[in-house]
Amino acid sequence: MKFNKYYIFAGMLALGSLGLTSCDDPAEEIKDFTLDRLLSPIDIEVKGITVDGANVSWKATEGASKYIVEVFADDSLTFAGEPVETQEISGTTTSLVALTYDTDYSVRVSARDANNSNRNSKYAKAYFRTSAQQILSNPKEVDILDTSVDLKWQEGEKDVTVLELTGSDGEIITYTLSADDIANSKATVPGLSPETEYTAKLYYVNNGIKKQRGNRTFKTIMSLEGAIVVSEGENLASIIANAEAGSVIALRPATYVLNPNDEGQAGAAKVNQTLKIQSIYPTSPAKIKGRFEVYAGAGLELGQVKLDGSENATTDQLVNYKEAGEFKALNIHDCELVHPAGKGLIYVNVAADIESVTYKNNVIHDVVCDGGDAFDFRAGAARAFVFQNNTVYNVATTPRDVFRMDAGGNKVVAAGTITITNNTFNNVGGKGKRLLYIRLGETFPITFKNNVVSNTEVYISNQSTTCLGQDAKAEGATTSAITSKAQVSDNNYFNAPNMTACTTDNAINDKTGATSYDPKYDSAFNITSEELIKAKIGNVK
Repeated sequence: MKFNKYYIFAGMLALGSLGLTSCDDPAEEIKDFTLDRLLSPIDIEVKGITVDGANVSWKATEGASKYIVEVFADDSLTFAGEPVETQEISGTTTSLVALTYDTDYSVRVSARDANNSNRNSKYAKAYFRTSAQQILSNPKEVDILDTSVDLKWQEGEKDVTVLELTGSDGEIITYTLSADDIANSKATVPGLSPETEYTAKLYYVNNGIKKQRGNRTFKTIMSLEGAIVVSEGENLASIIANAEAGSVIALRPATYVLNPNDEGQAGAAKVNQTLKIQSIYPTSPAKIKGRFEVYAGAGLELGQVKLDGSENATTDQLVNYKEAGEFKALNIHDCELVHPAGKGLIYVNVAADIESVTYKNNVIHDVVCDGGDAFDFRAGAARAFVFQNNTVYNVATTPRDVFRMDAGGNKVVAAGTITITNNTFNNVGGKGKRLLYIRLGETFPITFKNNVVSNTEVYISNQSTTCLGQDAKAEGATTSAITSKAQVSDNNYFNAPNMTACTTDNAINDKTGATSYDPKYDSAFNITSEELIKAKIGNVK
């Protein structure tokens, strides 16, 4: 399309002339500006929400003489039906009271013009939910079993309908309360899984709407199906001796003395079959006074007990292998082990080929090891030795070596693994003693990672057959160094100088860049250092 140049030029002149004319005749300054409607309140907020109340606030609207506040229950910004509460106020904040627990509420606020209702603002809107009630009691230990739980709530409360339990494994159990349950303010919920954490919620259901009246979390106990349940006063050592292979012995809270002598000093229980011995209630562990002797290829699991050798008739180790041969696994977990007058924790001075030895999540303390090393394998070995997430303090302080595994063991077990990770060692061993006196050679590689070693003069080892991935000793050098992080890494040594710079002949020193933070122990030797907790070094959760 073509345009006439003459007409374009004329149009430009006309526009210029119009602009000049308007500059000579400026518009009057606008001094008053009135909207047809008040602006809606802004920044509406709901705070201080409780089971039956909340506080609502907003910013003032210019020109408003008052505000109307309307509250709708079981509503999510739909504002259906009639409000359950209406307030007329002059300020910009108000409190809502007598609300219903665990309920969705919508609230809206309108600014009002005192002289002209047509100028009332549109509503500003907000949504909130009141808190759930807590009338559900925390279950006591005696209320919790392996597959059921007794749950109780405040007496006289009738507006209760259903209990809903959600397990840590994703399982959901719904239990509808009976008339008797409601009358007695308690219910027994069946169908749970053993050793599972559950969150129980108590609801009142009305017209299909659920409102939570309480919630509690608990963990079911070990499975009691087929278990031998032992109570205070029973002869635990006799039960162990007569149990069939594969038996689970479940201990009620009590103190059990193994084969006491005439003076009441504890003796040993003889383990001839593969057994599991565990406390029923994790927070009330049974105490076992005495020690264990393992025979005839047996295996043993100890869980959630306190094994106390302080009143033993002899100083023998807490676990002692008494016969040569092949043995099932030894697994000690979630226990407290103490033996202040004894030789140590485990003794294998026979040609025992053990499937595995595991210590996990234990607190081990005040085992002075007078006459033996702490973990003492002289003539046998484990195919897998695992030491993980344990807190160890005041152990082998006579001083003695901490982990001892002699070369004779590899004549019984040709190859194996040794894993020591995420433990806390404080005041262990002592001057001139070794943490890892392990002489099994290259077929037994050692992993030593994420451990804290503190307040000790112990050093790593001085044995060429301790397989930590150390560098070959340089010509003329008296010590060797670990520089590769393949087997040793991310450890923390505090006031433990010999772990990195021991000058003993043939000493092995950790040169992988270990840190040296103060663990800042509490009274139970739990680590409180933020640096170590963040790095997950030591026995930190």
